[in-house]
Amino acid sequence: MSGYIGTQPVPQATQTRDSFTCTAGQTSFATGGYTPQFLDVYLNGIFLNNGTDYTAGSGSDVILTLGASAGAVLEVVVYTTFALANV
Repeated sequence: MSGYIGTQPVPQATQTRDSFTCTAGQTSFATGGYTPQFLDVYLNGIFLNNGTDYTAGSGSDVILTLGASAGAVLEVVVYTTFALANV
């Protein structure tokens, strides 16, 4: 927000990324943890839709609907919100 004068929009968020190189037919990926609905999943750079292309509801695993190809790259981006302290 270069040049913006004012308060920052809140809440702020951090993100973590898990990256996996898939084996042939792999469907299950153990992430570092997430809050359901606060993640994005990409397979070879293509955004996947929750409930259609994958299931993420356990808070730890992402399950693909169809098995991945060997060597494909799955990336899981997890968003965690936080509030700034009012000092």
